[in-house]
Amino acid sequence: MLYYLEGNSLYLEAVIIMGWVILFRYLIMKSKVSIIILLSLALFFMFFLIKTLFFVNISSELLFSILFFIAHIGLAFYVIKGKYSEVILIVVFYIWAIFLFLQFINNVPPSNVIYVSENIVNFVSISFSVSVYLARYLKGKVIILNPAIITVIIAFWSSGRSGIIGALILLLVVLASKYNLKQKYLIALLVVSTLLLFTEGFINKTINITNNIITRGGTRDGIIGNVRFDIWKDYFSSLDFKTVMLGFNVNEVHKFFGFTDLHNSFLDGHYMFGIFMFFLILLIILAFLKLFIDKKFFPIILLIVFFTRGFTDTVIFVGRFDYLYIVILLCLLLSDSELHSIENHSKI
Repeated sequence: MLYYLEGNSLYLEAVIIMGWVILFRYLIMKSKVSIIILLSLALFFMFFLIKTLFFVNISSELLFSILFFIAHIGLAFYVIKGKYSEVILIVVFYIWAIFLFLQFINNVPPSNVIYVSENIVNFVSISFSVSVYLARYLKGKVIILNPAIITVIIAFWSSGRSGIIGALILLLVVLASKYNLKQKYLIALLVVSTLLLFTEGFINKTINITNNIITRGGTRDGIIGNVRFDIWKDYFSSLDFKTVMLGFNVNEVHKFFGFTDLHNSFLDGHYMFGIFMFFLILLIILAFLKLFIDKKFFPIILLIVFFTRGFTDTVIFVGRFDYLYIVILLCLLLSDSELHSIENHSKI
């Protein structure tokens, strides 16, 4: 949070140290998953060495990203079994919300709140909110509405299109989960919504609201005319066998349709990590399938909201909230007995 407000990398370095310390603590518990994690770390550094051989000059950005990603594994462990993880996350979320409220009453526009852009304001809010719900879900805590409602308010204030959509989906999912909506209620809601669609006034209002959202109040060209599609198309056309396997040389400036920002976390992850990104996505899909088979739908939808928000901005892989999907990956790797063992040893 402090990094987004000031842009000082010192905060990121502190997080890296903290994440590595937590990770090392869990690895020495002799869990079977430690072998898998250590193997993954070795493969990461092997990738770094291979990329260095091919591109010769590699900036510190790639090494920093690898160290940061590994630190997220430690943070993910703490979210799962840290004694006060859900409490810390919700306190940080409310601090962030109060800070934004103070900016609002002081007439500070969202674009001036943090050093990046207003798009990142709603991303940080959604990520904190998803973190709170995921941690509380893993700890078996009662679902609360406040974070989702606050996130929707922040999303409309910051006017981010993908942020508004993501926040609304998050709120609907939380409402459905909290009140355990039965099939008959969902059918009734669908029938009422269908009847409303046939009223002229509702149709006109829906069209106006939808148009304002997709064009950000009429200042953009809409979804189809979004320049992001041109950036992504140019990225794919720039790929060859070497870049598909290793990604691009991060020590050089690459422009796609005139932009250095890909505005897509998945493409940005491939830009840096190459084929490793495909493996990571495959693991995430496998984790989703396991959760789906186990009928654990709530964390799946939480992560879908998170990933949807990252589809239009470079905020994940490696971002400040990567521990969220790593939590799901660890739940895939850890057995129930290992999770219980970690919980017994956790005193952080």
